[in-house]
Amino acid sequence: MSRPPTPVTWSAPAAVRTELPNLNRERLENRAQRHADDIAMERGWGDTNCSIDQLVVNMLRHEYTDYDNDQTAARHTAANRAIAARYPWLAAECDRQTERRTAEERDSAALWADHLAMQEQIALMRQETIAASRAICGSFHVGQPVELTIKGHQRSGTVVKVGRSRLTVHYEIKTGAERTAVVYATEVKILSQADTHVPLGHGSPNKDE
Repeated sequence: MSRPPTPVTWSAPAAVRTELPNLNRERLENRAQRHADDIAMERGWGDTNCSIDQLVVNMLRHEYTDYDNDQTAARHTAANRAIAARYPWLAAECDRQTERRTAEERDSAALWADHLAMQEQIALMRQETIAASRAICGSFHVGQPVELTIKGHQRSGTVVKVGRSRLTVHYEIKTGAERTAVVYATEVKILSQADTHVPLGHGSPNKDE
């Protein structure tokens, strides 16, 4: 089962503390490239598709603001705005990264909403199964032959315990090993006399011979 998505927490715009360096474009680009190379060497991999503007914005946000103390979407936006205000030539890249983060947050929120809806549906189906099972549990009794499906395999067994909504069924697998399963009553089919196996030479006492 896959893990559920992480819930998204939306927060109001938050200020970030900045100490942006007083460097010209060329020096910033050189420093950002070295910063990216150092990270790639440390991690053992790097993103070769990044533009130089992206490298500069990333470096400034992570190294010259306190964004890493709390990496919320609001603080990401605030850091990008501060960078764009200080270095107008990076405004387009800052806007691009902000829009991408906003889209990611929106998609994550949608996934989380879908996950909650699915969990609610599963809970509702379980409640319906319990209610339906309680309604028919009285039709079963200990020792009754039944049929059920276990992990995709159809099994014949015997009821050994009747609960409020679930039955405990004893059955055997092909190797002869004995197994016990606890299932909802709606998942079990009562075997009629015609469905049960009658050994050869043992006719029905109600049949004229």
